[in-house]
Amino acid sequence: MSVSVPTRSRFRWFLVSFVTLGIVSSVALWAVGITGAEIHLVAMFLALLVTSELFPPVADEQWWRWLLLVKLVGWLVTLYVLFERVSGVIQ
Repeated sequence: MSVSVPTRSRFRWFLVSFVTLGIVSSVALWAVGITGAEIHLVAMFLALLVTSELFPPVADEQWWRWLLLVKLVGWLVTLYVLFERVSGVIQ
């Protein structure tokens, strides 16, 4: 379900949405009292996943291929944070 918009405009919408959602989620976590950097990284990764699903490119663009690599690294960081949290509870 992607709207037919030129790719450059989609990239602009992607960036604006990602930055806005990332800032809002970080402020919301900070307002609730969650100040751990790991949790903020996971929140930013979730913002990246949401915005990349909302604004995919119309054509295969170079920035999209780099974004796939960034998402892979984000998954690895998220799995590491999850592993650290679970191992802390188990011990």
